[in-house]
Amino acid sequence: MKFLNQFKERFLPVFSKENRHTYGLVWVLIRQITRQGSYDFITTFKYGGQIKDFGFRTRIFLDADVVHYVSDISTFPNDTEWQALYQREHQRHHANIEKFIADLRIGTELWSKLVVLPFFLYINYSILRSIWTLLSSGKFDATTWSIIIELGIFVVMLLIGDRIASLVTAGLMKLVQWYMNRNSKGRRKKNVT
Repeated sequence: MKFLNQFKERFLPVFSKENRHTYGLVWVLIRQITRQGSYDFITTFKYGGQIKDFGFRTRIFLDADVVHYVSDISTFPNDTEWQALYQREHQRHHANIEKFIADLRIGTELWSKLVVLPFFLYINYSILRSIWTLLSSGKFDATTWSIIIELGIFVVMLLIGDRIASLVTAGLMKLVQWYMNRNSKGRRKKNVT
């Protein structure tokens, strides 16, 4: 029963119904960054009878540079309704960015749990198998010491598994950046010739 409780506490909250939209968020982010070199947040709005769309765009680059593109607030200089709408939409834009970052944190937590999950299941299976062997034969077998080692690995993974996952993620992002730099150099050479 303790195993099931540990499993539920450690892994199931990430898979909750509220978090389902974050499952592919990390992949979407990586795909857009590798294609465009950045991730864009775009908030558009209309004002009055204007045909033109107004809006905000925040572009986040792989090296953590952030560039904001905004509509000119002085388009309607003395219009208080325009200024109030502009401020509301600007707040909505930043709320969308904050929600995305919170969702991204949940999504990366999901992937870090998936890295730890196979070790968790394997170690507990080995423990149950060893207990069954002990109960059925009445003696400790050679796997008892390996279980102790596996338990040690499991404890280490529980304690620093998230850190390992973040290091792996950082390494993957550096690999993506290297790949993008290599491809952009190849495109520049093609454009020059």
